[in-house]
Amino acid sequence: MENNVSATPLNAITAPLKGPYAYNNTPSDFTVRDNGSAWVAQAGATRYATLAGAFATAPDHSTIKLVSSVSEQPTLSISDGRELTLDLAGFNLFFATDGGLSLRDGALTVTGQGDVATAEGADGKPEPLATVSGTGSLALKGGSYNQDVAPYVADSYAEFVPADAHATAPFSVVPASTAKHNAQAVVHDGGKTVYYGDAGAARTAAAAAPGATVEELKAPSTPSGNEGGEGNPSDGQTGTTNDGQPSGDANANAGDKTDGSTAADDQTDGNGTKGADKDDASKATAKPSTSSAASGTHTYRSSSIAYRGVPQTGDAATDALLAVGALAVVSGGAAALARARMKRARAK
Repeated sequence: MENNVSATPLNAITAPLKGPYAYNNTPSDFTVRDNGSAWVAQAGATRYATLAGAFATAPDHSTIKLVSSVSEQPTLSISDGRELTLDLAGFNLFFATDGGLSLRDGALTVTGQGDVATAEGADGKPEPLATVSGTGSLALKGGSYNQDVAPYVADSYAEFVPADAHATAPFSVVPASTAKHNAQAVVHDGGKTVYYGDAGAARTAAAAAPGATVEELKAPSTPSGNEGGEGNPSDGQTGTTNDGQPSGDANANAGDKTDGSTAADDQTDGNGTKGADKDDASKATAKPSTSSAASGTHTYRSSSIAYRGVPQTGDAATDALLAVGALAVVSGGAAALARARMKRARAK
């Protein structure tokens, strides 16, 4: 009789000859084993009443998935060369005294989330999680443990102690990228590396391990853009550059337009020199800015600083407007347009 589930307690059985799950009349002829009060694991379509039964009979390369938490678990062994995966699936696995994993000529990979803890030994420390010998191997790709399990952490994974780690199983195994992103410090102890979410906890751990060193990680750098009093990125918004000049796109810097004048995109040919074959009212195509929006520089930055060298028109009011960039994005082309309009106005 094996791998059976019965929720009937012994005190509910009135027969004089009784035992858990079955009464064995002749132990020399019969075996009663691996029975339980609830299903605890499953591999494929097969359910198991005990985790030991699953480890003993699950097919090679199969995944044993917990379906309930297990406590007082005796030693789990693989010694026949099979390769198994244990998926914690959100449940916990607590070993009995002298319990743990025994891997001799067999391989085990642990995945999923859940606490795994061994009993406390005579020295007050957790008993070893695993005994690995022969061709046996253990690879941890998940779970939280009540002891340092760095030697068994799989490639591309890392051991991480969160800032809010609980005492039952503080050592979590997570993807290495996750550990590095969330860590404030790293403890190097020989060939072992453990990431910590709290720098103080890392220093305490290193102090308790002779020869261990602590590497405190730098805080993330401040994102670029709008630093040091810079203006807004080149997305058509207004702002100022490092030298205090107006920035943004052509229309943003147009200022107050008078008598139907156009914005900066109506600059003359050559971005400052009117074409000889065009009359004063012609509209040429503005040259694109050489600055890059993707790099965080400002669009039309080169034309937005031209007003400091604007030629004077001779009219005090117009010159004053040009000096503060109020007529348009002032450049050589904008000044030429302004002078042409002044000539027409005086001719009238």
